[in-house]
Amino acid sequence: MRGDLPDFEEFVAARQHRLLRVAFLLTRDHHRAEDLLQDAFVKVYRRWRHEGPPEHSEAYLRRVMVNMYISSRRHRRSTEVPLLEDDLVDTAGPSVPTDDRLIVWRALGVLTARQRAVLVLRIYEGMTDEEIADHLHCAAGTVRSLASRAYTTLRTHSELLDWAASAPKEKC
Repeated sequence: MRGDLPDFEEFVAARQHRLLRVAFLLTRDHHRAEDLLQDAFVKVYRRWRHEGPPEHSEAYLRRVMVNMYISSRRHRRSTEVPLLEDDLVDTAGPSVPTDDRLIVWRALGVLTARQRAVLVLRIYEGMTDEEIADHLHCAAGTVRSLASRAYTTLRTHSELLDWAASAPKEKC
């Protein structure tokens, strides 16, 4: 059975906002996040049109998006665009204070593409090591190793922790 365009449009409409946040956490840039998600949707649609919807469509799309992100980082060794604090509006939802968003944002910026992907999938998406390994086409031990290295990198960048400790806390 071939995929139907209205079915795909419903799929996109239902999942695009959540997946755009994942893409944004990976790329750290609104425009790149939109491009990454759009390219992933195009790739998934091609399969959808010829073979019908994948069995786990959202997981498949997330896998495509993460793999495209990691692949693009391998080919483009440029530095990242610096963050403007105004860019953080509504990226993590209204319940997360801006100070906390900045801490997370700066922390993600010091990680490699695969380390960042592991932490985003583990923390933001709540995935297990086995699920992440499936997305990254590696062993669960590799995922644990990448996570360990990411946490070590974050600990060695103590300025992030110092900044977090000195940042004024808002009272709700």
